[in-house]
Amino acid sequence: QWDNELATFAQVLANQCILQHDLCRSTRRFPSPGQTLALKRFLYPDWRIIGSKDEDFTGLSEDKKMDTVTSALKNWYLTKTDVTELMAM
Repeated sequence: QWDNELATFAQVLANQCILQHDLCRSTRRFPSPGQTLALKRFLYPDWRIIGSKDEDFTGLSEDKKMDTVTSALKNWYLTKTDVTELMAM
C-alpha cells in the first residue's frame, strides 16, 4: 500500500543525487523499510554502455533508456527471495 511519508523520504533522497542508502527513512508505520538503488554507466560522448561489446550501440536512444530501467527492475525483482514473511508485516 502506498505511503506518503515513505514517498516523501524517497523523493528527498532522489533530490540529493547521491547513490547510496540513507539513514533517515524510518516511520512509525514502517520502522525498517528497505531501499533499492540502481546504476548503469555509460561512456561520454557516445553513450556506449560500459562493458558492452556492441560498438554499434551508441547514442542515448529510447531503447537504451528502456533497457536501463528494465534491467534495474529485473534485478530488484530478484531480491524478493531475500524478503521474509516477518519483514513484510
